[in-house]
Amino acid sequence: MRFLIVLIPLLLIFGCADPKPQPVPSWITTPTQNTSEKLYGNGAGKTLLEASSQALNIIASNLYLTAHIAMEKETHPVRINGDEQTLEDVNNIIKDELGALSLVESTIEKSVVRDQNHIVLMSIKREQFFQFEKKRLDTQIDQIKTSLKEAEKLSPLKHFSLLHKVQLQREEVLAKAVLLQTIQPTFSMAPYDTYINDIDQKYNTLKATFRIQLISDATAMRFSAPIKKALSSEGFIVNSTLHKDKNTITVMLTATQKQDESNGYKTVKIRLSVSTKNSTKKLSSALHTLSGKSRSSYEEARRQAADHLSKKIKNSDIFSVLGF
Repeated sequence: MRFLIVLIPLLLIFGCADPKPQPVPSWITTPTQNTSEKLYGNGAGKTLLEASSQALNIIASNLYLTAHIAMEKETHPVRINGDEQTLEDVNNIIKDELGALSLVESTIEKSVVRDQNHIVLMSIKREQFFQFEKKRLDTQIDQIKTSLKEAEKLSPLKHFSLLHKVQLQREEVLAKAVLLQTIQPTFSMAPYDTYINDIDQKYNTLKATFRIQLISDATAMRFSAPIKKALSSEGFIVNSTLHKDKNTITVMLTATQKQDESNGYKTVKIRLSVSTKNSTKKLSSALHTLSGKSRSSYEEARRQAADHLSKKIKNSDIFSVLGF
């Protein structure tokens, strides 16, 4: 469809500019087919740069469509490794990755100027684009491997958190592998597919060993929400009524508060104590001073103190807040 949108204006340029229409070059009326060496696209614009950019968009659109059609098959690795949301995520990542076309060397194979409009036939070498994208994917895989090796030295909680972050990259790895296969059909996704499955298995195995019980006293209760949200975003299952066993990690929040009023402001100062332990020992502890003020009420001031904690988590990380 995107090509047709370009093709129709090209034909109009040639057909309506002069009383005696000039013949339209065949490379405009009949799109140049991709070959095993090159990818092609036509484009038009007021400037050569605009026409070239449109031609690259056509090449990108054709690659995206090819990848999308391939992933509709039930036997495709993306289908096997995920659901409809996975497919949507992979499609969106492929769109973003195709923006890298502008970073790859391209060639203007043919061009004409008609009625102050530039029309071009652009090409990109498959192998060059393939190697560019493969280097990006292999760099990402190397970074993941380095992270996982470093994670082995960390505490189990941090190890799991890092593995969770790696697992979140699975759709990105899948998308890049799909794009590589689209550019170069002889490319095999199998090694990357296996790698993704291994990471999924490690993540799910470790996840099954962690259960976090988050409990708090009455004063600290409002501060449990940002901590629960942060832990959940790290992949942990968090509850306040878990049955304790050797795999249960308890995060206990206690707090004291002072409140005052001066210069028309109601202020509160909270001292929040955080203690993390398993069935046998304390794992970490931390003490946070949180504050808030409001002209309207102490309740609003306490809400601001909770926001203060949320900002602390955002600016550092949840593990620092827990005292690790």
